[in-house]
Amino acid sequence: MFKKLLESLESVAYKAAAAKGMLACPNCGAKPATIPPQADDAITCGGCGTAASALEWTAAASGRPLADPDQPPADTKITRTLDAAGASVWSIPASGKSGGLMFFGIFWCSITAILSSVFLFGGSKIKSEDGFPVVWLLVAFFGLFWAIGLGMLYAACRSKYAKHRLSADASHITLRRELFGRFKSTALPADSITSIDEVVFYQKNYQPVRGIEIRGRVGKLRFGSQLTEEEKPWLVADMRRVILHSSTPPVVSAIIADSQVPAHSTGMRQDFFSIVLPRAASNLMPLAIMALLMGIGFACIGIFFLDDKIAPAAKSDPTAMRVIESIFTFMGQGFRVIWTLMSVVMAAAGLALLVRLKRTAGQETRIEGTGSEIAIRTSRHGRVLTERMFPRPSVADIRCSLTGSSNGKTMKRVELIAAGKSVPISRWVEAGKADVFVEEVRRVML
Repeated sequence: MFKKLLESLESVAYKAAAAKGMLACPNCGAKPATIPPQADDAITCGGCGTAASALEWTAAASGRPLADPDQPPADTKITRTLDAAGASVWSIPASGKSGGLMFFGIFWCSITAILSSVFLFGGSKIKSEDGFPVVWLLVAFFGLFWAIGLGMLYAACRSKYAKHRLSADASHITLRRELFGRFKSTALPADSITSIDEVVFYQKNYQPVRGIEIRGRVGKLRFGSQLTEEEKPWLVADMRRVILHSSTPPVVSAIIADSQVPAHSTGMRQDFFSIVLPRAASNLMPLAIMALLMGIGFACIGIFFLDDKIAPAAKSDPTAMRVIESIFTFMGQGFRVIWTLMSVVMAAAGLALLVRLKRTAGQETRIEGTGSEIAIRTSRHGRVLTERMFPRPSVADIRCSLTGSSNGKTMKRVELIAAGKSVPISRWVEAGKADVFVEEVRRVML
């Protein structure tokens, strides 16, 4: 049921975008020569030859314009030089901007300081019935608000004053951040880099805020959310050219963060292979448990603690007072019903997800190949549950693209491009694992 609903939503989104002509190649940004009728159709770019699903073309159309690495923004202060060892070094000065976070953090801490002072001094002499000082409960309560406020101030200072230095040599890609004279460095092996993209870090006023992500097989480097909208795509294009040796500027999209070109000429094609698809259950389980517990908790609050009763107006009160009392009573009842109903829906969604995870426990999905066929098989304890077979010459590519995030981790959709169709293998795989899986399958399949 959930799968059919998701497919229906994808189909609606694709048809709406196709009707407006909002399709673009996820690799070069070109428009399609023809528009297929269904969202699971594959589109092959006439310019660069990339074959991708219609959904991926739809998402790429909402991306950013192509950037030329040889044309930096006129007012940029970012520089790229070579150090003594021959490594490329990008120096990114402090932005001087916190995006309003500094003001909000100061405001939050000021209000918290006033309220905590009043309650702590007022409750310092109050004790509960068993003699336990109430002040310690207040300390624990306000400690949470202080932690949030101080965390916002730290994030604001880092956005406003931190300087970044990215160096790339033959062995490592190193990001060093300097803040108030303190340095922190993180490095990734140069041969493990899979993508350099502009991706969504968070939302502000319901608008996506993008930054730069350098992703490797065993980690990632993220920075640049305070760069200008002109600097971000240019810097991505320049880093791709130097680090990934890319000669074609990529489409940088808020949704698609992986433009991939099939490696047909790798010389590693194998007649027989079997590769396991990584599972994402560990990322969904905390979400399911949290939704179930929160739903049950909120439902209990709505049923047992929300009071929709208002003291009735006396008969001697004016008619207007009685009317107002009736309105407030109605609104209170409606709020309680809506609160409880939404809580039940949240708990039901969490329970449904838990049931689904339980039913799929122990399942394993593999993509397997012979000299003539490619198969996608799902099995449990050696017993094949589902199987989809494709003639090997009809398989054009295997791709992955961003679909969302879970527990702070980027998630990707993995699909096979075969016989002019996109065949979903999984819609929810951790990005790093999806990249490795796709690269491994491409190496032996194409």
